[in-house]
Amino acid sequence: MEEDWSVETTADLRVGAAVSLIKSAHLTLFSLLGYRYVFSAGAALIGRDLLGAIFKVTMKCSLQQAQERAKEQLREWVHVVRPILSDLSKSKGTVVDRLMLVAWTASDRPWAAIVKVPIGEDASFGALMPCCDGPDEVVTYLDFLKNDREEIRVKLARLVDDREGGRLEVSEREYPLRWPKGGATFD
Repeated sequence: MEEDWSVETTADLRVGAAVSLIKSAHLTLFSLLGYRYVFSAGAALIGRDLLGAIFKVTMKCSLQQAQERAKEQLREWVHVVRPILSDLSKSKGTVVDRLMLVAWTASDRPWAAIVKVPIGEDASFGALMPCCDGPDEVVTYLDFLKNDREEIRVKLARLVDDREGGRLEVSEREYPLRWPKGGATFD
């Protein structure tokens, strides 16, 4: 056939995609870390304060109302999900290789993990998930989501199975990572 074809998407799928990516990252951390993650303050932020709140305000709404209410709930969490636009998108995902980037406070405590969520062969998203239990680390996480700072310091970490249910092996090398917050695609 000698015809030209084009495909156009007219639906706004950002809200559903963001919720799905955050939920996938949340479940990935549960799979990797088990109940020590579930009972952490970081898991409560995502499970109760974000995903649970969205469920509560949308469970008895029409689809259009649910989208608007979920969008409103997501507004303060807009900086959790970002596309991975580098060679890292070709690496295995965290469920497979048990690797993640971990952000650290100045007092050497983890406050967030970047969980890779693949969405096909060539595309991935990163979800900046709180992996903290102390109040200072929770404040660091929430502050990062609200401020305009785009650089975080990360170390590569790998979850290693052992008799205690897993431990993190963390690289000594720390490096800066840009987590963009501006631009039309991040509204």
